[in-house]
Amino acid sequence: MRNSDVARVLYGIADLLEIEGVGFKPRAYRKAAQTVETLSEDVAEIMERGELEELPGVGPSIAKKITELVETDWRPSLPSPVCGCMMWRTFYGRRG
Repeated sequence: MRNSDVARVLYGIADLLEIEGVGFKPRAYRKAAQTVETLSEDVAEIMERGELEELPGVGPSIAKKITELVETDWRPSLPSPVCGCMMWRTFYGRRG
């Protein structure tokens, strides 16, 4: 999965969290998305080394989401509103 794909999903999650009125999380997801999209290295390689949490804006929760995205090669392919609902259920809806 390309860095731009991961960043796109993280931005989408941030937007949905913002719509839901969740406090600080949208900013955290946007910061992580900006970090991922500007990496000169493939985020999957960083993940394989176990260094995701060393990236600016990437804590344990977002690192887990990135790992799931990369490992499943999940890519949104539906129009925005539908894709947004699916992202919410798929990635934010899983607590843990």
